Amino acid sequence: MSLEKLTRNQKIAVALVLFAAAALRVIYVIQYLTVTPFAHAVISDSAYYDAWAMRVLAGQGY
Repeated sequence: MSLEKLTRNQKIAVALVLFAAAALRVIYVIQYLTVTPFAHAVISDSAYYDAWAMRVLAGQGY
């Protein structure tokens, strides 16, 4: 079904579902960052990828 064929109420329902999903994801990420001690630690492979990204960001290429 295309977006043009949806009624106004259906569009509102879709928007509410998308908003609720986004809100739940934001709440989850906030809780994850405040509770999990590993959220802010860059370890193992992620440390390598983080350093690589910083080099690329600084214009040093890859």
